[in-house]
Amino acid sequence: MGNTLNTYGKPVISPTPTQTVVDMQAIADFADTFANVRRGTAAQRGALTAGQIRDGMLFLESDTGRGYQRRGGTWALVMGSLSARMKRSNVAKSITNTTINQDLSANNLWVEDWRDSSIAAYNNGWTIPATGDWQVEIGGQFSEAVDLYISVNKSSVATFADIAGYAQGFKSAANVALPQAVKTLRLNAGDVIRMFGASLPASAAWDNTIPNQSWFGIRYIGR
Repeated sequence: MGNTLNTYGKPVISPTPTQTVVDMQAIADFADTFANVRRGTAAQRGALTAGQIRDGMLFLESDTGRGYQRRGGTWALVMGSLSARMKRSNVAKSITNTTINQDLSANNLWVEDWRDSSIAAYNNGWTIPATGDWQVEIGGQFSEAVDLYISVNKSSVATFADIAGYAQGFKSAANVALPQAVKTLRLNAGDVIRMFGASLPASAAWDNTIPNQSWFGIRYIGR
């Protein structure tokens, strides 16, 4: 055979006049082992066929700056970030004490929606683009103690009572700002996440004089 492998595993071809098929295959095998990194746009990654994908390979998206690794037949984000955040408007809003399913994602309650392009908006919430652990953040101040709920569902969610999946709660004391209430949730790609609230035993006014201190956000932290 006209080649040997060095300590790194690289084929070293002997200086013979002709090389054999075995030598060429050794070179191809080495390239295959170390060439599991690809670069292209997010659309190009999405267009890869089954024969072009294998577990362990990395794909670096040139248009988003994110890197994905193939694991267990799916893509996992390993570099870059996925996040979204909405800021409270100055529109007055109260949460009554008569029901637990009050939607806090109405259009007039939010003035900004900063989100990465791969996160789709959904009725002032978001559709989760990748399975993994996500941090959910809420900030705000209320005149009475309230419970804030993050609803998670894979289909359209009209009210809290319609949730077929599950909800996670945050509790706010009366007239005490939530500077950064955070929960980590395990979410699946396609889940819808929105904000609902309840105020018991009394109605609560949602402060609209300090909109910079009121927000709703999500951030991907890992698979």
